[in-house]
Amino acid sequence: MPLLPFEQAKPRKPSFIDEGVSFKAKRLWFIIFVFLMLPLTPSFSLSTTQADAPTLADALFVRGVSYLGSPYLLGGRNQSGFDCSGLVWAVFHKLLGPMPTGAEGQARLGHKIPLSQVQPGDLIFFATGRSQQISHVALYLGNDTLLHAVSEGWPRGVVLSSLSEHYWKTRVLFARRLSWPQGTTWETPGKIYRIPYVKGWYQGPLLNGLPEGKGFLLFRNGDTFVGSFHSGLPQGEGVYHWRNGAWFKGRFESGIRTGEGVYQPCHGPPVRAFWSNDQPQKVEQA
Repeated sequence: MPLLPFEQAKPRKPSFIDEGVSFKAKRLWFIIFVFLMLPLTPSFSLSTTQADAPTLADALFVRGVSYLGSPYLLGGRNQSGFDCSGLVWAVFHKLLGPMPTGAEGQARLGHKIPLSQVQPGDLIFFATGRSQQISHVALYLGNDTLLHAVSEGWPRGVVLSSLSEHYWKTRVLFARRLSWPQGTTWETPGKIYRIPYVKGWYQGPLLNGLPEGKGFLLFRNGDTFVGSFHSGLPQGEGVYHWRNGAWFKGRFESGIRTGEGVYQPCHGPPVRAFWSNDQPQKVEQA
């Protein structure tokens, strides 16, 4: 089983309670989900004083994420309703100052980058109509996740989508990286952020917008990971719990179980296993 599963589906709100999970497990994940949701209301002040100076992470992961679930409204730029470019404007205009409110104008901001190099905070432009003209823009959160306002399908409005989903990846035109004012910082060192990705919720510190250090990840299917992250992926020591009760404690490299570790199957005693390519290669009694 891959460590970082992505569900290929049409854009929809994240659901963290899957069918087939016991009532007790559902209740546990619901409690965790509510705990993670509590701090997501925007409480930071966009002051110019250094103590209150907003960071990119505040704009993207606090302000931007607070708009999830807002309805779609053509020309909208507030929680009463957003269109795709209105959402980008609402998230970043207090950091950037005056900026275009339309997707075509936003496509002239910053500089173009290869899609393979996209980072959190970059803008990705799409052609969703019959022509190759810009018709949609999305914010990239990292870890294959788009935050954007969609006008069709279910649900409409501000949602999360997977960049690797067939519909979106086949309609990408280009990506652009914005130019930030001098002195803008990515995140507050040591601050714990709570970020929704298409694969689940992350809680922990960041470095340049990506999970870094000791953190927690609650997958949409009910699995969890607690341990060290580097550049957005599990790296170093950690514990992976499957929703069926099994767990692995050991080392991870770029999100993959590797080397020697302890594996507890859902039935029977724990065993010591040597992992390669995310699969156990040698198993012996612990």
